[in-house]
Amino acid sequence: RVVAVEVDAKLVEAAQRNLAANQCANATVVVDSVGKRRGRLHSVLRKRAWDDVRFDCILVDPPRRGLDDATLGALAGFAHVLVVACNPEKLARDCDVLLRTHAV
Repeated sequence: RVVAVEVDAKLVEAAQRNLAANQCANATVVVDSVGKRRGRLHSVLRKRAWDDVRFDCILVDPPRRGLDDATLGALAGFAHVLVVACNPEKLARDCDVLLRTHAV
């Protein structure tokens, strides 16, 4: 089961069309935000569950500013964290925090 979260509503619509066109029924794409505007996503991260689906792995693709403290704290509860980052300095900063609870 996959739950994808995107901040841009137009990209969510495009992803939903792509899922439908490919008859992909095990994925959900929602619009939400990480960071200062805490929507449903932060609750999902803390509980490591979306409705009745529990997660032990998460892939994050943070903005250039990196992950915020609340998100970094929530990631500690996941067994596996995969990070895709475009800013090596912020990735290094975020990894310093993640290395307290995870191995590389």
